[in-house]
Amino acid sequence: MICGKPGIEMKLADGSSATWQHTANTSFEANKIYPLTFAIKDPSGQPAKLQPYMGMMGHAVILKYDGSVYVHLHPVGTYSMASQQIIQSRINGNGKVPLLPNPKLFIDSIDQLIGSIRAMSEDDRNAYLTTGMKGMAMPAMDGMVTFPYAFPSPGNYRIWIQMKREGKILNSAFDAVVQ
Repeated sequence: MICGKPGIEMKLADGSSATWQHTANTSFEANKIYPLTFAIKDPSGQPAKLQPYMGMMGHAVILKYDGSVYVHLHPVGTYSMASQQIIQSRINGNGKVPLLPNPKLFIDSIDQLIGSIRAMSEDDRNAYLTTGMKGMAMPAMDGMVTFPYAFPSPGNYRIWIQMKREGKILNSAFDAVVQ
């Protein structure tokens, strides 16, 4: 796979491009948080209009070359996969309600919300689920997607990014050196 590096434009399958917005030929420091920001441009060179994909404006996977680090990130940070699975299964209508201290209060309020989300079209659901992200520190804007991350140790890393544009899922990969 051809991989990009900070500051180098990478062509995507649909003719658009992704550029990692970090100074070229610079390394990263371990345990220091960085905004991993990628500029996505359409084939004409204009900022691409990104669409929600699985409720997020982008996804990233970071893998250290020795296999000791693997993480899946979202533009607003990451969260428990167990929490995601529970809520997704409840939206799909096949999830069990977790044991809670006051299940009647929780189940009534959450079931009403889950029911309304389940009834939405995919486009409406994505719009609803991403609305609250606009005021967060790392928002996704047209043509830009940012993932907050701190590389845990020195070494060579590969970062795969994924986003949706015009109904198509686009992937790209970038390499990073961490000191």
